[in-house]
Amino acid sequence: MPRRYGEDRWIGILAADQRSRLLFIVSCSLNPPKEDDISNLRYAREILAREVFSDTGVRVIPVAFTSAMGCPLYSKSEDHFDAVPIIDADSMETLLEFLESGQEDRLFQFLENPTLGLPVSSRPQ
Repeated sequence: MPRRYGEDRWIGILAADQRSRLLFIVSCSLNPPKEDDISNLRYAREILAREVFSDTGVRVIPVAFTSAMGCPLYSKSEDHFDAVPIIDADSMETLLEFLESGQEDRLFQFLENPTLGLPVSSRPQ
């Protein structure tokens, strides 16, 4: 069950891929994700990874979804080593293309790393 933490925000489990042992937890918002949104995702990931999926080999991947456009591909923080992917309205188009064409593996790869959906010339260096 998703956990609501505001009028337009929630965290829930979006998808799991048993073959690659991935579990995606997501936050959703109408506006660009705030630092609190990303912090809540990281906190939820830590709890799941440590208390639920420790010693299972399951990787818990946080992803922030937003209906806003023009967001950065990742949220990076000086306090954390990881970068949380951000899927905005522009990126959702790529996700839908993968879904409609039956490219489930590409869909999961894109959720982990949104740069995989960009043309090679547009990928950040």
